[in-house]
Amino acid sequence: MVEITPSVVKVYQAKTTTDEVQLLPRLCGEQGVLVRATLRRDKALKLTLPPSPVRAYSTVEEMRILQEA
Repeated sequence: MVEITPSVVKVYQAKTTTDEVQLLPRLCGEQGVLVRATLRRDKALKLTLPPSPVRAYSTVEEMRILQEA
């Protein structure tokens, strides 16, 4: 059995999605409440996502996509 601490959750958080990370402390009962409070205080409860490199297709790119389709 492993002791669940904020540092353990942060390591797990790096390997999983936000939904799973939020579920883990909930499964730990009273200890999970303390872990969630610590993570919330450290603003580490949700994963930070890099900015999306979204841009609109140019007219030439659109034409190429339509030709390929």
